[in-house]
Amino acid sequence: MRHREVQVVTGADDAEETLGNGAVFLVGLALDLGNNPAAQVVGLRFQNVDIPQGSNILSAYVQFTAQSSDNVVFTLGIVGEAADDAAPFDAAVPNDLSARSPTTSVNWNPTGWTQDNAGLNEQTADLEPILQEIVDRPGWAPGNALVLLFAPALGVGNRSAHSYDGQPLSAPLLVVDYEEPAPLAVGPQDLPICMLAGDNANTGGTEPSDLDLTTDCNGRVATTLSGLAGACGYPADCNCTFEAGSQKFSDTCDTECVENTVDGDCADFDPAAEPPILDATNAGSDTPVCVANSPLAFGIFGRRTECPVAGLAHVEIDGEGADPPATGVLHFRGNPCPGAPCAVGMEYRLDIGSITFSSLFDSETFRELAGVGTSLAGSDVELASNGAGAFAAEACFLSARGVREDEQRALATRNDDLINVNVGFGSMAPTCSLSGALVGSADPETTRCEEGGNRCSSDSDCTEDDACSEVGSSQLLLSLNVAGGIVNQPPTADAGDDQTVECPARPVLDASASSDLDSNITLYSWRLGSRTGPEVGFEEMSEVNQGLGSLTYVLRVIDAFAQADEDSTVATVEDTMPPVLSCSVAIPLLQQTNHNMVNVGLASRARDLCEGELPVTISVFGDEDDEMQSGDGHHSPDAKDIAIESLRLRAERRGNGDGRVYLILAEATDSSGNRGINCCTVVVPHSHAKKALASAQAQAAAAQAFCLANEGMPPAGYFVVGDGPLIGPKQ
Repeated sequence: MRHREVQVVTGADDAEETLGNGAVFLVGLALDLGNNPAAQVVGLRFQNVDIPQGSNILSAYVQFTAQSSDNVVFTLGIVGEAADDAAPFDAAVPNDLSARSPTTSVNWNPTGWTQDNAGLNEQTADLEPILQEIVDRPGWAPGNALVLLFAPALGVGNRSAHSYDGQPLSAPLLVVDYEEPAPLAVGPQDLPICMLAGDNANTGGTEPSDLDLTTDCNGRVATTLSGLAGACGYPADCNCTFEAGSQKFSDTCDTECVENTVDGDCADFDPAAEPPILDATNAGSDTPVCVANSPLAFGIFGRRTECPVAGLAHVEIDGEGADPPATGVLHFRGNPCPGAPCAVGMEYRLDIGSITFSSLFDSETFRELAGVGTSLAGSDVELASNGAGAFAAEACFLSARGVREDEQRALATRNDDLINVNVGFGSMAPTCSLSGALVGSADPETTRCEEGGNRCSSDSDCTEDDACSEVGSSQLLLSLNVAGGIVNQPPTADAGDDQTVECPARPVLDASASSDLDSNITLYSWRLGSRTGPEVGFEEMSEVNQGLGSLTYVLRVIDAFAQADEDSTVATVEDTMPPVLSCSVAIPLLQQTNHNMVNVGLASRARDLCEGELPVTISVFGDEDDEMQSGDGHHSPDAKDIAIESLRLRAERRGNGDGRVYLILAEATDSSGNRGINCCTVVVPHSHAKKALASAQAQAAAAQAFCLANEGMPPAGYFVVGDGPLIGPKQ
């Protein structure tokens, strides 16, 4: 399943059309959905909807943020525009919204909204039929734009939502869950899964048929692998196929698979950790599954270089030897390091050709020889820059088995000597090789005729005068000399440097520096907050919706062989720009000095790029103190109803002065503490003479310039006048 969130990203992409006259408006602080007081269509245009054509839409809805509270019951009808790539809205075209070709419709009965809330109540009904119709169009392509239209259908009511112009970070958000028409696959992985105890002849079980193993593979193994992968955010649509003839002996599989249920934060399933943490066997109530060398987590989504190999195995028992062919696969655990030193661990699974000895063991043939080996934790080999290294004695553990006289024979041991390896990491013809000796006991507790050397259970099995007695265990020398070409090396995730963007820009998560020596990265996954957080992106470059502040994103990359790596980055959205304010008056000149209070028609708006429209605070200063008037009467206060649209100033000036200047300060502060200001003036000249008017206007221009240059401070000699600042704007 894919999850996609697309937000309205410009004020021109949310629009209203008044039904009746067809007028279209692209600017407004809120989107009024409904018909109270007037019926209208609301249109939302979502750009760059990156959903492939023909995807299976599972669910879809629009998340609004309430601009005001309301709970009146009514019904809205929602349609999409039946278009391959919806055109922008155009305020110059009457009926531009309602005239668009509609898709199938969905009715929505919104429940009660709470101001500034963005929860379940503010989500639309499921819009899956609408989205499905649009993405099924033959001309639809990922990255196209789609339009949704909302109109009153039944009853009288309204829901007011924040628009982009009102609050950009709270603009409508389209949320879609879908399945791609041809989902990408990773794998397959060749995993040496331990059989159930009942299928393990080594522990008293009954040797299973291929059908038994196939059934176990499709049931227990696939279910547990899917559950564990899904719990930790890995691809979880897993299928299991039993590979006939793949049974190999591992001593670990003869012990109980001890359950270790994965942690809620997947701390015990972290293949990209240094060192890897791979203790989980299952998730939830699924049956624990172990692989040949460890719990299930050890085998999936790790960091393994895979190298199929072929060569010879030298098998020698008490001086008699043979050189059967050996084929299989080597895995080297750890980070690739072409041309540089590094440490790696090793695993291998090998099949060895049948061997017949001429004198020992009654000239019997060993067949179905197979071995599983691994280096022990903490015993990684230090590769030189040329890829050469050697595992020390006792650093590796081998389990091997074979069949003689239809009886299973097995051994489990550590290496007595060095095991030489060479891992030629790289993007051009990478190779690997292994050579070395593993020694173990071949026939413990063997009884033989003392003279004839044949196996026996009593003296009667021997010739006359010969006795049956225990003999020392024969020593098996198993040497390997195999090599091959590397078919896959694990990827390296690079989530990019930490970044800071200025709101309302959105962080773009960039995994383009991630690399893979085989150039086969198949999946990208960006998760919010942690390895198990919600997936917020799944492209190499993923834009994310993020508000102010810092968030961590974890990148996971997975290649075609299901090998993974992780990295993280921090994105910060900051707001350093102050709001932009306007300040103007309809009446900048009061010529009648009759002491009346005049509404000067104050207009002011504060627009913040990040938070949209902000409330404005108004302060009024004057170069004549309203409590110290003389020569022309005394009235106080000289400023009342100090708010946008209602500010009244007294038509009065000092009789012995040079005219009066009212300095009006409009200011707004956003949530990040950025303060924006603007200043405007009203003058009361001393007289009607042109010289008096020019003097007052010059004083006003100087006061306004000082205010703008000094962050809203009035010039010296100005006083606060009026009944104190009030907050605007009016709604």
